[in-house]
Amino acid sequence: MAEKKALSKRTSYGYYDMSYCDNSKVSPEKNCPLVSIIIPAYNVATYLDESVQSAVSQTYTNLEVVIVDDGSTDDTGVLCDEWALRDSRISVIHQNNEGISSARNTGLAAVCGEYVFCLDSDDRASPHLIERCIEFMSNDVDVVHFESNLIDENGDVIHSSVKKREINEDPLKLVLSGIMPSYVTRMLIRSSLAKKVLYPIGRKAEDLAVVYRLFSEAKSVRIIPDRLYDYRIRSGSIINDSISNPTKAIQYCADEMQTFREMVDWAQTTSNRQYLPIIKNYMLNQLFGYYRTMVRLSNVEGLDRIKTQLKIALDNMSVSDLSRSNHWKAVLFRNNILTPYTKLEVSIKDSAKKILGR
Repeated sequence: MAEKKALSKRTSYGYYDMSYCDNSKVSPEKNCPLVSIIIPAYNVATYLDESVQSAVSQTYTNLEVVIVDDGSTDDTGVLCDEWALRDSRISVIHQNNEGISSARNTGLAAVCGEYVFCLDSDDRASPHLIERCIEFMSNDVDVVHFESNLIDENGDVIHSSVKKREINEDPLKLVLSGIMPSYVTRMLIRSSLAKKVLYPIGRKAEDLAVVYRLFSEAKSVRIIPDRLYDYRIRSGSIINDSISNPTKAIQYCADEMQTFREMVDWAQTTSNRQYLPIIKNYMLNQLFGYYRTMVRLSNVEGLDRIKTQLKIALDNMSVSDLSRSNHWKAVLFRNNILTPYTKLEVSIKDSAKKILGR
């Protein structure tokens, strides 16, 4: 094998070793449970090495890393295989391109660990992520949720997600209200639970469809404030496309609305009706956000579709259940003045950004 190349990389956590991992570091202790890391990968040759390196550089070493190459057409598949040769803890599965949901499902079916962590192939994990989460796992805890940073394409931190949570806050309520974003990459999950809840193939917002079910079926969820994950915002990402591309935004919205309908059905059929107003307000928040996007993009067709969705949502919700902000927007919408109000709001904010040089 070629001589290992020693490198170092500055991250939001400081410096961590970028040399290829040493297999001798794998813990032989039986009381250290095996943890599985799933990395779905599609055309991410630029970022894959950094992502996989962050996985194999964990201070907790009793790991298996399953990389699912989802039909990549660049050098991603080759890089995956090279990593498998460097580290015996890594295995690679190559499949036809079916999307991130299918890749994660493939990984879930393959892993053997007691716990599982999903790492996106253009993101990176803190070297202490697994070790820190394992500290809080117990027989009564099925999920440990942590915070993250947003990083740009160069890996520089642009925002941190640290929130102060009350110890008695209901984790499921936080997710169903959107206060806690639904990102499966922000949690370590007991594998027996993770394998019960598969990702919807062919749909965007796949995490939204999964996280609330994980939380609802977990014995308990532990929330910690540590920033253990770097989420990369890059051009061509799903989130950026949904903001700048009307067609993709409409599809993303349609997929989200399907998930919200599933949430409503779940609440009605599982003795969780107390969550219905929370779910419906979250849905309205998202719809009003898409409304604003279509106004900004001056997309008439998209705006008409969002208006239809809003009318249906509001017709199925009592005024008393509306949050204060949604009640105000609903009044503007029903009086046909939400569009000019939103245009004015967008114009003012855009002007302010230009003045501030942002």
